[in-house]
Amino acid sequence: MEGVASQKGMSPLGWLFVVAVLACAVSLGLKLGPHYMTFWSLKKVMDRAATERADSASDFYQRVQRGVQVNGVEGLDLKKALSIEEQGGVIRAHLNYEKREHLVANLDLVLVFTHDTSVTAQ
Repeated sequence: MEGVASQKGMSPLGWLFVVAVLACAVSLGLKLGPHYMTFWSLKKVMDRAATERADSASDFYQRVQRGVQVNGVEGLDLKKALSIEEQGGVIRAHLNYEKREHLVANLDLVLVFTHDTSVTAQ
């Protein structure tokens, strides 16, 4: 049985592996982080617009669109991503969009974002 003095920690190859895994994780975080920040911003704008009473579906859409402009959300076609319907005095909004992020070579990552909210019409 060998003593404690012969145990010297990880080998250089082990450290190289750990550094490579950490570099991949940081790279992935830097590529995906902005997409999640945009989604959280859109979600917050929709929820804030839902706390106020809306006159109609177009009024709700204008509030969301104004919030998107104020928060500086870019690269998203709100008309395609946000569907709004009004039924029986309730306005339901459904946000649904995808973002594709290139990783390496021919490998892409598809992110799907959805959020639903509703507000009573006046």
